[in-house]
Amino acid sequence: MEKMRRQNLKSQDWFKSFDHTADLGACLNADSLEGLVRQGALVLLFFTINPATVEANQEKSFEIEFDSPEQLLVRTLSKLVFLFDCEGFLTRNMELEISGNKALVKIFGEIYDKNKHQTRHLIKAITWGGLEVKIENGKYLATVIFDD
Repeated sequence: MEKMRRQNLKSQDWFKSFDHTADLGACLNADSLEGLVRQGALVLLFFTINPATVEANQEKSFEIEFDSPEQLLVRTLSKLVFLFDCEGFLTRNMELEISGNKALVKIFGEIYDKNKHQTRHLIKAITWGGLEVKIENGKYLATVIFDD
């Protein structure tokens, strides 16, 4: 059953997922660093819950300090994992404003409801192992491993 669920995840055309030992991986691409982080947030949601069932009716904000694109990606996605684990908050949409080594992040979503949302995977962490962020031909590309 687990293998079938993972095969269904691979049918998405906006990111490429792959199995990584006991984890889930995704290859992301975007036109900007902000877009790359937003796409990572959507992949996190997709791995966790069916995004179509999540409404953007609540807002939260936080700030991330970072020294590299990799650090911004991991710290932002890790914060989203923390918010889901501690508050049940599912992020449907995100806005980022980067200034220097700080990013103001606004997220929009709702609180998990077991009667509305069917859990696919419980992501425990975003790992540094296997993480890669690079720019090729003006595109931001990333490989991210989600520990489930």
